[in-house]
Amino acid sequence: MIGPGFTTCPELVLQGELSLDHTKITALPEGLSVGELDVRNTPLASLPEDFRCAGGLAFKFTEMTALPSSLWKVEGDKVSSYGSVDLLGSPVSDLGGLNNVNGSLRLAGTKMQDLPSDFSVSSDLDVGELKKIVIGERVSANRLNAAVTDSITFVGDVLEVGDIHLVNCGVSFPPVVRSRQSLTLVRCTVAAMPERVDCVERFDLAASYSNGFPNTIRSKQLWIADMRSTGWAEYMTVLEGDIEAEVIALRDARIAIGDRVEATRIAVFPSMRRYVEMSISDARTYLGQHAGEQPNAIDLFAKGRDVNVEYDVFGCLPGAIHNKVGKDGTLFGFGAAR
Repeated sequence: MIGPGFTTCPELVLQGELSLDHTKITALPEGLSVGELDVRNTPLASLPEDFRCAGGLAFKFTEMTALPSSLWKVEGDKVSSYGSVDLLGSPVSDLGGLNNVNGSLRLAGTKMQDLPSDFSVSSDLDVGELKKIVIGERVSANRLNAAVTDSITFVGDVLEVGDIHLVNCGVSFPPVVRSRQSLTLVRCTVAAMPERVDCVERFDLAASYSNGFPNTIRSKQLWIADMRSTGWAEYMTVLEGDIEAEVIALRDARIAIGDRVEATRIAVFPSMRRYVEMSISDARTYLGQHAGEQPNAIDLFAKGRDVNVEYDVFGCLPGAIHNKVGKDGTLFGFGAAR
């Protein structure tokens, strides 16, 4: 580690990490070779063309605008990093031909505008806080994250990644999205919704806008809360399409359930601390029948029944509580997440 007063670096060959974070370093010597490099929060704007690093690169909040091709291992068409690459908050717009990251890649707050086709990230890919980014065909990552990105466009016919988590983003999806974990959209505006979504775990839509909805959904859980059409249009009123899930969770009891929707159970949660479950046949009977009077659908379903409230959805604790319905037909003792 070199102290904060240093502005230049002596010629070095290091097997381990060279840590220059929070210094005033402005240049690295020619011929420098290190195991890992940490130059976070420095005014460093460029690297020597012959710089070598055998591990991770931390360029968070630097003045870097481009990365030299000498950083990467070239094997045919594959241009690979030796570890994770963190470019958070740096004005980088050129990755020096990189197309395969062995670790995570953070592009949040950079000047990147596109990722080429066949780009691969073995861990997390973060494309948050960008004006726009175009992501090429067959781009893969274990987890794709973005927050506050104005425009994310996926090119091609199929997006296949591990986990997708987008918050406060504008996004255009390809026709097919396949997630080996979950697809989560929170406060997003979806210009192009996929025609088909396949999720091993969950497909979550929360406080988002879209003029379309997938024709086909296959997911262990489907969670819909405050989904609207784009602009100032109405909330979703009917859930329809070729949908198969173990659990479908709805914030709004005014949403009707279409004939082709299949689920083991429907959960209606008027608040995050209380919800009730029903069968798909009961959901078709009671949901969507009381526009403007959301609680009535739940109360009518619950009247005269034992209501089973479980804690195995949305991260609540496992278990079950059986609650009776009051004589006036209203549900009491709903049970709260503990």
